[in-house]
Amino acid sequence: MHFHRMHRAALLLWRLSEGRALPAVLPMRVQKIPFMKNPEASTDLPRCAPEEMGIRSALIDRFIREVSADQNENLHSQTLLRHGAVIAEYSKPPYDRTIWHVTHSMCKTITALAIGILIGEGKLRMDERILRVFSAYAAPAVRAQYEPLTVFHLLTMTSGVSFGEMQSVTETDWVRGFLQSPPLFRVGERFHYNSMNTYMLSAIVYAKTGQKLTEFLEDRLFRPMGIRQYYWETCPAGIEKGGWGLYLLQEDAAKLGQLVLNLGEWSGAQLVPRGFIRDMCTWHSDPPREISSLGYGYQCWLWKRPGSVRFSGLFGQHVLVVPDLDMVLVSNAGSGCMIGESHFLALCAEFFEQAARKEDATSGGRQDPFLKLHSRRYEITGGTARLLPLFLQVMENNYTKGISQIGFFCKDDKLYISLTEGETCNTFPVGFRQPEKAKLMFRGEEYLIAATGAWHWSGNIPVLQVDIAFLEHANTRHLSIFLESEQRIRVKFSETPNQDALLKGIELLMGKGENHFLLRQMQLKKRLTAMAEPELLFESKKTPAEKRKTVLPG
Repeated sequence: MHFHRMHRAALLLWRLSEGRALPAVLPMRVQKIPFMKNPEASTDLPRCAPEEMGIRSALIDRFIREVSADQNENLHSQTLLRHGAVIAEYSKPPYDRTIWHVTHSMCKTITALAIGILIGEGKLRMDERILRVFSAYAAPAVRAQYEPLTVFHLLTMTSGVSFGEMQSVTETDWVRGFLQSPPLFRVGERFHYNSMNTYMLSAIVYAKTGQKLTEFLEDRLFRPMGIRQYYWETCPAGIEKGGWGLYLLQEDAAKLGQLVLNLGEWSGAQLVPRGFIRDMCTWHSDPPREISSLGYGYQCWLWKRPGSVRFSGLFGQHVLVVPDLDMVLVSNAGSGCMIGESHFLALCAEFFEQAARKEDATSGGRQDPFLKLHSRRYEITGGTARLLPLFLQVMENNYTKGISQIGFFCKDDKLYISLTEGETCNTFPVGFRQPEKAKLMFRGEEYLIAATGAWHWSGNIPVLQVDIAFLEHANTRHLSIFLESEQRIRVKFSETPNQDALLKGIELLMGKGENHFLLRQMQLKKRLTAMAEPELLFESKKTPAEKRKTVLPG
């Protein structure tokens, strides 16, 4: 830390300790605007009874009583979502969840979403050097030390920069203060929690687009999601703080948790790139064990259940995203916990564990899809489909007899799919946080693939969407697996590029003017669609299937 910053920080603390009326080192400026409740300001999420979504009301009531009775946690309000609907909402008097609440560091994850959008628009790269974004700021003395600093290091709290929130209250130019401060360690060497990393991400949005963070997010995220009542404090230069200072309605925080659960999709629109969300929720750096033993992603903390993450802020501001149960829990509180694990999070973990065990017993409730699939095998009842994309079948002259069986099993928190075609059973893992690579065999030919999965619901039917990218080719096979019952599933196949692209290729080869092609074009398109996009029914069989040659993943 520079000497003048040390002096200013010491002076601030000294004045505070003396109880002076004006303790600030820098001139005071308005940071907080009044809240004006507007019932039409935001779009509400749908409401459902817990039992409609497979959760017992008694279980939720007991959980809320336990949390609200803990005076150390000092719960203010809470919202619980399942399958995108609010199944419980609670406010402890005098608090009101319809009044916005400070998020503290919870908003760091929202800033990361903005970076994901910016990367998706091609305006930023994950490996982009920060000194090239702010080339006029770096002092020669530290330029060599910060030359390797990239967007990735800011997202993962591994910048090693010493300029923190305490120093920011003594500076008017935070970008300059950040880039001219001495490092704590070499860039990328280890995790160090510093909110100024997130501020720099906010400053990057402004540097790249000319829009402040809230302006950038308004059209791309907030307006499409019906988020209209918020306020984000700014630095002395007018740039949003990024890592703190956001006031947000709790229901809007729940929407953002649902957005992450949906892998960036909202109402049919991909607001944040799916791949960025998966990467964001992946272990990238190691916080000290006293803070968390579960790892840190992009401005979010990994959590206990498979694939789950949390956005967390000081004193108990949390958004918990729990994909395996398709749930989101949001809380505001005034606890004594700074960052890291807490008694509240332990109670949440216990609640979700009980929800996973008890939801099957709820009449009319939705069962955890993983439980429906585990250790099940289904045989085709009619129709033909092949796993290899139609284009590759044609190009490689490789046609199997078609899929006869499909099976599922879980191992080491991973879901595996096995597909039997002829005498070969291809088995491969499905990645929900990031793609899982494997090798598939088709009549003696080996293909490298990466499979990615996501759950969604069609009415009351769970649907497993599996995208199988053939890594050596331009083609991807898509499977939509509808779990209609424990005895029956329906599978829709499609591929990218689709049959229209194949039709155009045939047209190019044959020539547009060929009358015989023009006459048969519609008929050919129907046939190609039937081959590339079949829909098959499979039923569970009690008799064991015949032993077949199995190709294990990898």
